[in-house]
Amino acid sequence: MTLIDSGNLYVTNKRILFNGDKSNKVIRYSQIINLTPYTDGVGIVRDTGKESTFQLSEEDGETLIATITRLIGDEQ
Repeated sequence: MTLIDSGNLYVTNKRILFNGDKSNKVIRYSQIINLTPYTDGVGIVRDTGKESTFQLSEEDGETLIATITRLIGDEQ
């Protein structure tokens, strides 16, 4: 992997927000097609564009995906 940006990843009850040093990204749960857990991150495939991969400094990807999956289920 190549580092493109670094910043903070926020998970809310409606969307995922990435506030990076170079750019910001918003991913609404309704856009998510697939989630891929990694030992140190998560991959998110949306209905448009290519996969976004986020490397985490403390949490593992499986915990984050479980949280996102729960929030998506609560939204529907």
